[in-house]
Amino acid sequence: MKFFILALCVATVAADWLSADEAGVLQAHWAGVKNDKEGILAAVFTANPDIQAKFPQFAGQDVASLKGTGPFTAHANSIVGLLDTYIGLLGNDGNAGKITAALDKMAGTHKPRGVTVAQLNGFKKAAVSYVKASGAAEKAYNAAFDAFIAYVGPKL
Repeated sequence: MKFFILALCVATVAADWLSADEAGVLQAHWAGVKNDKEGILAAVFTANPDIQAKFPQFAGQDVASLKGTGPFTAHANSIVGLLDTYIGLLGNDGNAGKITAALDKMAGTHKPRGVTVAQLNGFKKAAVSYVKASGAAEKAYNAAFDAFIAYVGPKL
């Protein structure tokens, strides 16, 4: 019975993506910041050296010196690309399968690296701060990241 209740709770959390209105606010704000991929990743690394340390090619290096390098640009494109896909799919219940597929893939590549829920929360805090969202946009970013972390966290 406990397993059934736990499974029901996980399914409920996983299915609780953003409403169309929340997603619209988020997507409008995101459109204005998503092209600053390296800035977003640099902010995350600066605020979370433990996240930077997960990447041998970046570990121990000055974040400012990484910007503009091929490996850093490629990694920033990958991370922000996943966020862009996720944010773009929010607000339409018909996209739940696409969202979970993208997040399952992400969890599958991050679990072997030892990524933690605390690091996902650190990423969230740094990214939301960097994009300078406030009011409804900040609330939507937090809700989107919370749903992301609630889904991915148990898979890590």
